Amino acid sequence: MALAALSALAAPVVAAAQAETSSGTLSKTQARSLPPVELTHRVMDLVADLLVPSDPRPTPGGRTPTRPLRDLAFQSTPRATWAPGVCARDGVVVTFEPADGAQAPDQGADTPMRAASLKASTRYHLEAPPAREDDYYDGPPPPDAQAACGQLADQDVTFFSAPTAEAALSGAWWLTRAAEGAAGPDPAYDIDCRVATATPESCPAILRRLSLADLRSVWPCSDDHRGAQTLRCWTLKVWPADKTYELRVFAGRGPHAAIARIEVDEQVLTGETLDD
Repeated sequence: MALAALSALAAPVVAAAQAETSSGTLSKTQARSLPPVELTHRVMDLVADLLVPSDPRPTPGGRTPTRPLRDLAFQSTPRATWAPGVCARDGVVVTFEPADGAQAPDQGADTPMRAASLKASTRYHLEAPPAREDDYYDGPPPPDAQAACGQLADQDVTFFSAPTAEAALSGAWWLTRAAEGAAGPDPAYDIDCRVATATPESCPAILRRLSLADLRSVWPCSDDHRGAQTLRCWTLKVWPADKTYELRVFAGRGPHAAIARIEVDEQVLTGETLDD
């Protein structure tokens, strides 16, 4: 009778655990109790629900691949961040190696491969210029922000790299200020123009044409301590039209900070076409 009673009491608990397992969720209690291998598989199953392949899929009549599988890229649905107006998209790239070791014969596209490494990153997008450089929700992003970012999944928009959502917001802010400051006949800041074919008008013209759609990366760089005022530095990679430029934006600190100087370098990109 005692065993029967214990079984009856345990049944709802077991049923609840099974229901949680089958519903694509994970509790802290389960995470602490599952064996490491099982926990890894459970979490990877949950992550898989977030991702879709970002590589183009084969189309009927397309070229037949001839080389072994090198890598596969996946990306998540865009999500809102705690920086207002900043959407984020997570990506994972998985690289592969021959399943039978480096000395295995190359069987072309049919070569059995195994996962060798992975790299995760997050990229960002702003639909409109930010209202200020420092801006934060004081709680999780509201539902309307989540919905707006989620709609980007089906749109052809560019996401740029940055270390954090806050850095992405700052980069967008200073890019907008750079374009506005170059709009008049006399730029509002000093310009160090390092474009090979530069004329006095070249770099102001480049800067005034820039928009958020041209932004490809934002990264902080070393502060400039040479003057009376310490200047913060941001490195922005931009791709307007068919050109690529690196901007180093030096700006002051505080609520009314302005750009003091911009260095403009033209970048030369090289690449090679690999057989599929």
